[in-house]
Amino acid sequence: MHLTIKDTAKMRRMGYTVKAMYETAKGIPFLKYFTDKAEMDGFTANAEEEGSRLMAWAERSV
Repeated sequence: MHLTIKDTAKMRRMGYTVKAMYETAKGIPFLKYFTDKAEMDGFTANAEEEGSRLMAWAERSV
């Protein structure tokens, strides 16, 4: 996954540094934004217990 200029500007404005794409157990993709990688790792662990999986992620340089 890559970050476009528009993504980076939105993330900076909102205070996010990580963008991730997940897929639910039923195969439905969804985006989620995080303030840091540690927060993403915690969400990923919980999501995997429920059957979702991490498909891709990108981190903007601060």
